[in-house]
This record gives sequence, C-alpha cells and structure tokens, in this order.
Amino acid sequence: MTNILQESQIEQDREPIRMLGISGSLRKASFNTGLLRAAQEIVPDWVDFKIFDIRDIPFYDGDLEAEGDPASVVALKAAIQNAESVVFATPEYNWGTSGVLKNAIDWASRDRTEGSLMGKPVTIIGAGGRAGTARAQMQLLETLGETGSLVMVKPGLQVMAFSDQQFDREGNLIGETTRELLENHLDALVKWTMQIVRPMNSSPTPVRWTRRQRGYRCQTVEATGLPSCDLDSASTYVVRQAHHERIWREN
Repeated sequence: MTNILQESQIEQDREPIRMLGISGSLRKASFNTGLLRAAQEIVPDWVDFKIFDIRDIPFYDGDLEAEGDPASVVALKAAIQNAESVVFATPEYNWGTSGVLKNAIDWASRDRTEGSLMGKPVTIIGAGGRAGTARAQMQLLETLGETGSLVMVKPGLQVMAFSDQQFDREGNLIGETTRELLENHLDALVKWTMQIVRPMNSSPTPVRWTRRQRGYRCQTVEATGLPSCDLDSASTYVVRQAHHERIWREN
C-alpha cells in the first residue's frame, strides 16, 4: 500500500491497529461488503481489519434487552470494543441507510462503557445508486454523531455502484480508480485512529474545539506528540458536545 503511513512510523513492539468493518447490506454479492473485503486487501499487515456480519442481530426490543443481550448483540458489542476504529459501509434505500445497519447501531449505542461507540473513531463509506449513497451517509452521520462516535468525514468515498467497471458479479471491487479512493480514505483513517487512540506521548494532547451547529468540530491539535504525518485529510470530524471530553485513551 503506497499512501498509508510507513511501517517505520509504527513502533515495532506495538500491536497492529485494529479496525472493524460493518456492512449495511446482507446480500451475498453486496457492493458494500465488497468494499470492506477490498479494504482488507489494501491495508498493510500492521493493520488488522476484520468484518462483522450483522445478519443475525434481532430488531431492537427493550423487553428483549431487559432479559439480557442476545448472543449476536453481545458479539457485536465485543467486536466494537476490541476495535480501535470502525468503518461503516452503507447502501442507500429510499434516500436513507439500511434498516439492518440502523438497527445494529441502535443495539451498539446501548453500550456506553470504555471502548464502545462513544468516543470511538469511525468513518462512513458506501456504494450504490446514482448519488453514491451520499444521502444515506448524511443520515448515518447524524445517527453516529448522537452515539458520541468521532466521525471522520474526509476524504470520503461515495461509489456509484451500478457500473460494469466498479464491481464484478460476486460483488468484488474491480474499479481501479475507486480502489485508489478507498486506499486514500483508509490512509486518512489510519492517521485519524493513531491521532485519537495512540498518541505518542504518555499524556492526552489538548484539542481546540469550536462551536458548530448541533455539535462540535475539532479544527487542530495544538500540542506535539502525534505521528509525524499530514493531518489535513483526517482533520474533520463531528462529535456531540456531551461526549467531547472523552476522545483520548492511553495505550
């Protein structure tokens, strides 16, 4: 992989960066699951990228939750807890994200403990339709903002999937330009994850916050101690005011 941080910038004794991919489409030849499979191929060996299948998660039901989380929900929450960042790949149905993905996030958002979506670096990609899932991604951005997730918006990936040059019949990504765009987005996510989860110094680095409608936008990191890399492509994220203080976790 040509753009992602060079391995020399990662301390050799550190564990691999742990990323989790969640697709909002269940079909076997899903374009969005195909994007996540391509991500697994693109990332270097010091990034551990796993995909979680949400097909077995039941509809959210408070009565069911009161009896104890179903096994599939326990597995989802554990997978998110174990990941240092999450990639959500969303289709677009009727100008919105899929019901199964929204449902999975509803279950996951019930976990407010350390390592949950609250304070977790996440990003959104998507493939489908003429708008490349832009409207679904905007809807998902609002939902994830409410969970307290730290959403990396730029550089972004919105794929007009219904093209012979993008995916094969099995849903595998074959479009070279799209693959390069995905690589650039993952490159930014690696930097984003390291900036938030693995600061190089032992103490949290102060962040300057500015008010934004319905939330906050982090503009710059003021102190040193971060990976020596260009943060421009990973400098935009949204986090709800109630959770903005909890964005750093020590190694």
